[in-house]
Amino acid sequence: MLENESVELLKNQKGIDKCPPDKLALYTNVDYNNSEIGDILLISPDIQLDQEELESYGFDVGQHDGVSCVVNNMNQAASLVAGLNLDGDILNVPAMSSIPSLVPQGWNDLTRSVVSAPVALVTLEISSESPLNVILGQENNIELNIENKSSITVPGVTLEVTVKNNDLITVVSYPEIIDLPGSEITTIPVSLKGNKTGETTLSVRIYTPIGFINQGSNTYDVNAEVKGVITLKLTLDKQIVLLTGETKSVPLKITNQSNVTINGLIVGATSGNDAIMTVGEFNSPVDIYQNDSVVIDIPLNANSSATGTTNLVCSLTPPAGYENEGDNNITSTVTVTAERELEVLQEFQASWAGEGGYLYSYMLTLKSQNTRVNKWELSFQLPSGAVVSENWYESQKNWLTKVEVDGNVILSNTTGHTIDPGVDLPLQIQLVYPDQSEYYKYIYSLSLRQIQ
Repeated sequence: MLENESVELLKNQKGIDKCPPDKLALYTNVDYNNSEIGDILLISPDIQLDQEELESYGFDVGQHDGVSCVVNNMNQAASLVAGLNLDGDILNVPAMSSIPSLVPQGWNDLTRSVVSAPVALVTLEISSESPLNVILGQENNIELNIENKSSITVPGVTLEVTVKNNDLITVVSYPEIIDLPGSEITTIPVSLKGNKTGETTLSVRIYTPIGFINQGSNTYDVNAEVKGVITLKLTLDKQIVLLTGETKSVPLKITNQSNVTINGLIVGATSGNDAIMTVGEFNSPVDIYQNDSVVIDIPLNANSSATGTTNLVCSLTPPAGYENEGDNNITSTVTVTAERELEVLQEFQASWAGEGGYLYSYMLTLKSQNTRVNKWELSFQLPSGAVVSENWYESQKNWLTKVEVDGNVILSNTTGHTIDPGVDLPLQIQLVYPDQSEYYKYIYSLSLRQIQ
């Protein structure tokens, strides 16, 4: 007798008399093992066993020396099931009957599961989206659908959801007991946690209660892919001016607005016309911590003899398993000229707390090559949350006007402060940022143009 007294394995036994009253007996050979000695499995009423459970008692099924004959000494019918998971076709074994050979029925060694009770046949079908997309670092709610194609309700169905690789995905929650109304599709919510990027298999198993056999499949496998959905933002000077033959590095700022660290981000930079300007070598790939930024200096080499306008295109390629919902590329207009008429240079000076954030001071130098510029316009771009210092502007507004919209700033002189050839015009400016960072030491898209 094994641990479960409702199931007993008799090794190397024979004879129809070995099946006691109120038991179901499975024999490994025809003619109740009389012609060839074999094993007998005795099962009490109202027990259902799948292939794994049958084999746990030492009774192999689905191969030679599987179920070859059967005796039912119970006062109720029993069912042999072809599916290894208590699903598929069935063979009814009436109460108080015996079948000395399953060969004529075509069921010799075909049994993979058994139910020591009469059953109703239903057809249940499991489905879902395929593949399942799981976002890294958060709980994901997916839906499984179980369609009951039969007209009868199947109550108390047990659900089991597992994944092949628990390092990638954790199954957080799902309803373990469900009812499946007849002729309806039941939607089952399942919560999954994405731990690492990659692919694995999500497996679903349903256990129908005693008295119901699913002629569909009680198991369902679907591919599940964990992806890191990230948001990367790019900042680059919108317009770049180079003198012929000049080599200049322009900063490309990459901001990771995600809660995950990104390792191995590939950065690319190309020129729209190598005859005008080429791009030098720079560091790539790069790593960016969560909610942080990096700055890469992109070296540009202007042709020594050609002038004109082209584009600088910078691009990002996330590592495998990540999708960027932010900026995948950014473009700047590059002008190569023999003479740079107007130019503004910048130099970071210092930073300190003030005005509800942190003040950053810069020295700007406005230059003109040949022309006296009476009216000019200075423009630049600020990151989210940054503004021009109100205290600084109060000290300058007697000769400067300010337009500040969504991070785009334009400062224009109203009187005096001309830019003369060969005479630099210094302008100290103060900006307020919400926090402190190395990446605030550069003002992006800083440009100077004549407006009169």
